[in-house]
Amino acid sequence: MKQFAGLIAFTLIIFNCIVGCNLKEPKPKVSQFSFHLFTEPMHLDPTRSRASNSSYFFYNVLRGLYKINGNNELESEGGRCQWSHSKLLVCKIENQKWSDGSIVTAEDYKRSFLQLADPNEASPRSHLLTNIVNAREIAMGLKELSSLAIKITSPQQFEITFAKEDTEFLYKLASTALFPTHSSNITNRKDYKKFIGNGPYKIKKWNSGTNLILEPNLHFLKGHKDRPSVVVHFIEDEMTAYRLYQSGTLQFLRRIPSKLFHKVLNHKEFYQIPMLRFDYIGFGGKLKDQFNLRAALSHSINYEVLKKLLFALERPGCPSIPKTWMMDQPCLDFDLDKAKEFLLKVPDKIKNQVFDLKVSQQGGNDIKEQAEFLENQWKTHLGLKIRVTQVEGKVLLNELRKNPPDIFRKGVGLDRPTCISALETFSEDSKQNFIDIKNQNFNDYINQLKKTSTNEENKKTCQKANEYLLNNYFTIPLGEMHFGMMAKDSFTGWTINGMNQLDLSQLRPTTKK
Repeated sequence: MKQFAGLIAFTLIIFNCIVGCNLKEPKPKVSQFSFHLFTEPMHLDPTRSRASNSSYFFYNVLRGLYKINGNNELESEGGRCQWSHSKLLVCKIENQKWSDGSIVTAEDYKRSFLQLADPNEASPRSHLLTNIVNAREIAMGLKELSSLAIKITSPQQFEITFAKEDTEFLYKLASTALFPTHSSNITNRKDYKKFIGNGPYKIKKWNSGTNLILEPNLHFLKGHKDRPSVVVHFIEDEMTAYRLYQSGTLQFLRRIPSKLFHKVLNHKEFYQIPMLRFDYIGFGGKLKDQFNLRAALSHSINYEVLKKLLFALERPGCPSIPKTWMMDQPCLDFDLDKAKEFLLKVPDKIKNQVFDLKVSQQGGNDIKEQAEFLENQWKTHLGLKIRVTQVEGKVLLNELRKNPPDIFRKGVGLDRPTCISALETFSEDSKQNFIDIKNQNFNDYINQLKKTSTNEENKKTCQKANEYLLNNYFTIPLGEMHFGMMAKDSFTGWTINGMNQLDLSQLRPTTKK
């Protein structure tokens, strides 16, 4: 009997150990990497997209001759280009294949260039080609699209002839808009199964309204061999995305609301990534011709308080571009005495009006809180009446093109890491010049930056151009941007550059020691 009882006890011990051990076993390793987009891609044509939201997708299913790496340096990826002389660029493709195994050709690149230059497509990034021979004439309908000066010299080589020197064109080649286009040219997302790309990933499945699944493109020769499949969720609300990251549904969180910064600042998974942008508060409508009122508004903001509100590393009131791009950084100062002096010069019939401040919904609550802070500053310090409205991004953009509101916030993501990429936003022929600057001196600064010059000369010119914007109170710059992001340590190898392009070509599971 004692032996039998002992056997039962021993059996129970073994059983409990098995149950306990099973409960303590580590969770299965996550096999998929996942991140989110705020909006679902509407199409498969990178020439029609400008926002960083779409570049997260396009940058991983397509690749070009060059890329901007995580250090914001130009890096050869699919080929090399050399200047034969100042207006002739010779480009050679090297070891690029489509996801169906076929070779990427010069014809594929030419097809992309022509699509971008086509005035019927009305691409928001057609300005990348402006300096190529006949590009301007094509845009105005004066010449045929086929006259764009791109000549194929061999299946793997082509030449581009420029009407004006374009010392930054190699940087432009890193833009998703100038990545090659396959002859099938599938742009309708409903036909995603037929889409052929040449990036580190290809589309496996598209669940409309929910997510899309990417799988490694084995014909991408520069990708890491262990890169996992990727799930891209479509999540509009940033708080929802944050909760899904906490639950483990997302491995990468591309934006953290400012109000949550204090919770995650010291977390090992938190990253604050510097971004190359030129975000600003602009003036139109009733303020377009009101220099003194714009000046009063510019000097009546407590920029240090705004910095704390944004959890910013650099002060608003200074240009968003890196200070290293200028000799000395020009900034607007909080000076109530100066602000009130300017306000005294404004007629009562002007300053007693209600001024509209419009911002995009795309930035979520952070952008709304910024606008409400400005409204309070101007009401408290100047006694002005400001009406804040947050509207859908496309609605605001359409209004900016036709009739800009009195005050507006505009986010400008740069497409290359240079000063001119920021300043050309306000050039006279730019479609993004919503503050309608028409000044020869400012245009001269831009033209100087386009010419080959020393780094020191570039810094001086960049500084003068920014001083012009500030001294005329055309904009209130919002300072250098650092995006708060989070990433699980179960994966490594991802990189983000200053253009907010997520590169997953070297993504792989983390090897635990």
